[in-house]
Amino acid sequence: MGETLVTELIEDVEARQRAGRLALGEFRARRTALGIAVALLVAGATGTAALEILSRMAGWPAGLLPVHRIAAGLRATAWHDRRVVAAGGLMLAAGVALAAAALPGRLRMVPLRGGDGDLAAGLSRAAVVRVLDEAVRAVPGVERSRVRLRGLVHRRVEVRAHTGFRNAGNLPELIRAAVGERMERLGLLQSRTVEVQLSWRRD
Repeated sequence: MGETLVTELIEDVEARQRAGRLALGEFRARRTALGIAVALLVAGATGTAALEILSRMAGWPAGLLPVHRIAAGLRATAWHDRRVVAAGGLMLAAGVALAAAALPGRLRMVPLRGGDGDLAAGLSRAAVVRVLDEAVRAVPGVERSRVRLRGLVHRRVEVRAHTGFRNAGNLPELIRAAVGERMERLGLLQSRTVEVQLSWRRD
């Protein structure tokens, strides 16, 4: 009985972890257009250079690139020449674009915890913001509020709220607790810290 229970618990944990990985992969924005553009550019440049080099090694130059003219121009050009600086800038921009294409994009949906490793569940960011904002407004004393989801690495919820009280007291802690409880009920896969900025009556 005990071994069966432990096995079921392990399988349940593994299923939730699989569901989490699936949700993160499914809802991650693909940088498809940028990746294709960079791949075509790199493939075209390297393919042309490789064909020229191989054809010259074989004794039948393809003539795709004016090698002698390029070599003569490079020998006559100084490092501080504007054309060299411009070419370096273009290469740097291409490198940045290549790195950006490789980086993961922003999640299109906010992934939720799941028990089925074959299913991915998520909510739109607008829906999560709306639900969390309702939780903030339900806290006694809050007159108006604005909620935002921030961060790719350090994920957080930013709450800006206003109260009619002249003394805020422990209202920020109550707001933080309400948002945390609502996130737990939603079953968000990724934890988020809650940052509260509260304004109150000054008169």
